Amino acid sequence: MIPFYEKLDQDIRVFYSTGLNFPHHLHSQLELVYVLEHEIKMTIHGRERLFKKGDFVIIFPHMIHSYDSEFLEGSPVSTALTVICGLMLTGEHLNQLINYHAQDAFILSEDLHDDVVFAMDALYKEVSYANNLSACKALIQLILARTLPKLKLSKNKDTDFHGLIYQLVNFISQNFREQLSLDILADELGVSKYYLSRIFSSKLNTNFNDYINGVRLNYATMLISTTNNSITQICSDAGFNSQRTFNRVFRETFQMTPREYRYLNKENKY
Repeated sequence: MIPFYEKLDQDIRVFYSTGLNFPHHLHSQLELVYVLEHEIKMTIHGRERLFKKGDFVIIFPHMIHSYDSEFLEGSPVSTALTVICGLMLTGEHLNQLINYHAQDAFILSEDLHDDVVFAMDALYKEVSYANNLSACKALIQLILARTLPKLKLSKNKDTDFHGLIYQLVNFISQNFREQLSLDILADELGVSKYYLSRIFSSKLNTNFNDYINGVRLNYATMLISTTNNSITQICSDAGFNSQRTFNRVFRETFQMTPREYRYLNKENKY
């Protein structure tokens, strides 16, 4: 099964995101987010913060996190530059990233070293045009060298990775493109579907259908931002069983069609 965000054989993906809205999820890669415009609410390892233009976020592997950007007609749209990469690119920082997590995984704009902004932009250009993996590795390590010393790290505990919520989010992150139901999840996790339903409502602040659609939808936005695949193909790749459902959920969330989102996202790159 392909873990969340692991598409094809890419070691690194760098893309612009317009209006990040993402339910709780996790993956085995390092994720770096630089906020370019307006603000994004994020929850990382149970801690909620509002990130504004110029702020930088480091999401360690296997940390449950979510994004929330309001899409209101006439209101400014948040934009972020995101890097997701395999741990083989992190060099000497690998041990810290595997065995620790940041208590507050953010650096405010006024504390962010200029090298980080340079390296994020350089990574986008490198992946888009040259795709030299050695150059990408050097840039990733430059970012980590300038940011990790600013974070207060805590050693991971076994309890961080064995709770029901972690198991639930992890299973969906790995299987969201398959047909899923509460019955399937309950059987996999060894609990009743009614108990799982309460977990969704009380701990994840949503219901099963909205959660699954949210994960699929935002995987689709990543494909829209980073590939030239057709909207029909993206709908299928993200796990939606009908174009109608995909279009409805997309419009409800982003107040625009997938094609309009692709156009707006391309505009924001320049």
